[in-house]
Amino acid sequence: MNEISLINSTENRQVDDILRGIVGLFEMAFPTRIRGYYLCGSYIDGSAIPALSDLDVCIVFKGELGCLEKEKFQQMLAHLSLIRPMLLALGPYGEEQLFEDGAVVLKHASLLIYGEDIRHKIPMQPIQGFVRDMMEEFNFVLTWIRRHQEISTFPLSYPNPEGEFYGYDYTKQSPFGITEIHTTQVWTALVCFAATGIICLKAGKYVWKKRDCALEYKTYINDEWTEFIEEVCEACFNQWKYRIPDDSAGRRKIRELCERTPAFENHFLTIAKDWLLSELEDVDDNNKLQAVRRLGKIIYPDKNVLAALRRLENDDNEELREAVKEAIEQIQQFVDILWEGRPRANLTQSLSR
Repeated sequence: MNEISLINSTENRQVDDILRGIVGLFEMAFPTRIRGYYLCGSYIDGSAIPALSDLDVCIVFKGELGCLEKEKFQQMLAHLSLIRPMLLALGPYGEEQLFEDGAVVLKHASLLIYGEDIRHKIPMQPIQGFVRDMMEEFNFVLTWIRRHQEISTFPLSYPNPEGEFYGYDYTKQSPFGITEIHTTQVWTALVCFAATGIICLKAGKYVWKKRDCALEYKTYINDEWTEFIEEVCEACFNQWKYRIPDDSAGRRKIRELCERTPAFENHFLTIAKDWLLSELEDVDDNNKLQAVRRLGKIIYPDKNVLAALRRLENDDNEELREAVKEAIEQIQQFVDILWEGRPRANLTQSLSR
């Protein structure tokens, strides 16, 4: 057996051993098919938090990643999840797709650990594409933190108004389920993705890492939310390292920040609404489709949103028409509940003003 030698080390022997094991297994499973392995996230700079931080590895395949390869990759992940010594986040990429779409984080915020370095060949992803990725990340975390609630309505309220931290906290099992950790990790990601989205939309700037978003926000935006973002990042990244503190003063501080979070979420969603409406006019049907689906998941009871969707009801693209129909039905259902018991004429007048 040939020993795997890493090109770059994390300076953590256990993590390096795990990375060598990952490389060895995937080299055996996909001989001659993988171009390179790239480490992303907090294990690059030593800021990882044991039992909470994922070990993020991007695995880039030569040429195009085939369907059977994707299926085999997912099967391997399922098996690895049963024997993991830490939280693994392994993602497969085909280099042809990278060259076509760009991959900002891989290009600018990764560490080559094995294989051939092709980052200099990856084009810069257009800012609009980066915004779309951030919206996907935000929507995923928004859904997760609201207990997998698929549809949210604007303005957002607390995930759990009765909870000590209003539902923004959760208890996470450590690897092997030995201990439970009361953590703010998902809430922190939610705030950082929203802040990153605002930086992208208002300043046209990229943010490579969550830990950079407070500084970048102050540099490029510097509005009434700057201090809030700085306090969240300081408390969660540095002071308590994603954990809910035990002392009353610390818990009170986290609760105060959580109390302000819906207002910040709604601030971001207000900005995002205008961007989503502009996406409905994009020349690319796929971008229109993504925007329509988002507007069916985050309900804005707004006449401008409804009017913009209705302009697409007779579009030539059948998939787009179906998505528009679903989104309008979702909005209508919400408004029907909101106006339950009131005359239909009042509803029509409200949405037409």
